[in-house]
Amino acid sequence: MDSSIRRYDLDWLRVIVFGLLIFYHVGMFFVPWGWHVKNNIIYDWLRWPMLFLNQWRLPILFVISGMGTFYALGKRGMGTFMWERFLRLGIPLVVGMLLIVPPQVYVERLAEGQFTGSYWAFFSTVAFDGVYPEGNLSWHHLWFLPYLLVFSWVLAPLFVYLRNHSTKLVEWLKNIIQKSWGIYLFVIPLYLVESLVEPFFPSPMLWWMTGLILYSASFCFFTALFWSLREISFGIPWAG
Repeated sequence: MDSSIRRYDLDWLRVIVFGLLIFYHVGMFFVPWGWHVKNNIIYDWLRWPMLFLNQWRLPILFVISGMGTFYALGKRGMGTFMWERFLRLGIPLVVGMLLIVPPQVYVERLAEGQFTGSYWAFFSTVAFDGVYPEGNLSWHHLWFLPYLLVFSWVLAPLFVYLRNHSTKLVEWLKNIIQKSWGIYLFVIPLYLVESLVEPFFPSPMLWWMTGLILYSASFCFFTALFWSLREISFGIPWAG
């Protein structure tokens, strides 16, 4: 976000959520369900706080990212925005896959007895052979970066159009969010995806779908909110 429109509430919300994610991933060593590396002792009671975090830990990050995109496109053209997304998401992804993820895969291979030897022996020979899980090349827990990068590049033209033109979608959203309980309508699509679609799709596909919905919906929501407040506060009509 630009410093001129810095949303410190969103900054702190992001910090808090990522802080909770640290504890969440530590907890993954001890919960009953599978993970890359597991502790010898499992604590069944830990599943309940972990399941609670699961309901909103990643959705809220997609929402914050959609809000950030709204503010970013208010000060940048589409080309500048897409290049900036590559610098902020693409380069960290590549660096992470080269330097951060290989040690994680190495420990996993050691634990499963699929590799023996030093880390350097792993890194200099098979660290980038094949695609995980059959191979070792992976983005592992950096998956959030390629998701956002793809969403940003694919949806940027649509978002720019929605910001600059009056559309039935934005007008519909404006009418909803001005109602007392209108904002809660945005919970329904997420609930339907989680409860009805999840059993039929593997987890990665589900998160592509959920992330796309939340990222797009949050941008559209704040586009509508921005123009609603603009008209209510200043009496400025939509400039299509």
